[in-house]
Amino acid sequence: MMTDEQKIEQIEEFRTKALSKKRFLGIWIFLVIVTVLGLTAFLADRMGDEGFPAIMLLWILGALSVTGLGMAIHNLKGDYSEEIKCYLVETAAEGMFDSFSYRPEEGFLVDDLCNADMMKIRACKTDDMMVGEYNDVTFVHGDVTINADSESLGAPFYGTWTVYSFLKPFTSDLQVTTVEMLSHSRVNRTFFTKKDEKRHLFLTGDTEFDDLFACSGQDEQEAMTLLTPAVRKRLIRIYQDTGLPMIIGWKDKELHFITGNALAPFGYELEATLDYEAMLAETRRKLYLIRRVIEELIMSRSVFSEYALEEYSMPVDTEHEEGLRRQ
Repeated sequence: MMTDEQKIEQIEEFRTKALSKKRFLGIWIFLVIVTVLGLTAFLADRMGDEGFPAIMLLWILGALSVTGLGMAIHNLKGDYSEEIKCYLVETAAEGMFDSFSYRPEEGFLVDDLCNADMMKIRACKTDDMMVGEYNDVTFVHGDVTINADSESLGAPFYGTWTVYSFLKPFTSDLQVTTVEMLSHSRVNRTFFTKKDEKRHLFLTGDTEFDDLFACSGQDEQEAMTLLTPAVRKRLIRIYQDTGLPMIIGWKDKELHFITGNALAPFGYELEATLDYEAMLAETRRKLYLIRRVIEELIMSRSVFSEYALEEYSMPVDTEHEEGLRRQ
């Protein structure tokens, strides 16, 4: 098993090779442009208007060549960023969860995110995934880049999407959204949506909570069994401690936690000098939020006892067979 020093040395070696390839590709881009310009001038001088078709073909071939070389440079950055991210996540997550695996080449199925109905999604990029378990709660976590389904909503959302198994049965879905994320959330349905499937905005009556969060759901009474006073206080605390925009959604025996906490939304530049120690500390801080949500909103006994019904069985995959009763 490689030490941290060996892993960093491997990354730096990858970086050196990638920089060399980038310079080589950059030279080829320069040569292609110079060649196209030179041949264009030659053909225009020798053939005049008759050379226009040949010039157009030359420019098309030149554009395709430059695009291909540019994509190769972009892929070098992507491969380098994947190497760094894999090291950071695997190192930072060690000992933080009961179990985890990081899959840098996988990601959420976009259809699954759309069907979760938590955000407006016109286009979505998701290219990594962490699968783990903590306190008998399974989770799937990954970075996402989401464009809303309306151009008027501005820049893409760069963040993380975590899906937790949620132990308390519920029939209607519920969404809690910080004010700055409300424009990205899925609240009201269309005219053709069945009445019992529509989510509508409502107030909890907790002024401090309602000032920070917008709640939407189909069944307010059931929603309040999830949004107990303790849960509301803990949501407020998480938001105030992190300062992150977030969407929290309960649906189909799962809790979705979406927040602006992406590890490296724009990747890592090959030319940049990296502080691995500081980056590891930042990665640990971001990954700890996965665990904190489990501790604060799902498994912490002071909250979980309020969530629990009089009796129900744990999910099969937790390997617990006995029911859990209200304490």
